[in-house]
Amino acid sequence: MPTDSYSFQIISAPLDTTPPYTLGHLPIKDAVEVSTGFNIEARIKDEGAGLI
Repeated sequence: MPTDSYSFQIISAPLDTTPPYTLGHLPIKDAVEVSTGFNIEARIKDEGAGLI
């Protein structure tokens, strides 16, 4: 039976101190009387090292 081989590498990166944030929220903040079938949406952005 063949065996699997794995290797890992730890890469040191500069410390990312900028947190991710959300934008483009739907429904908008403080919306009232939103239908129960409404899709909730938000975009996540990160200006630092990125999202993992």
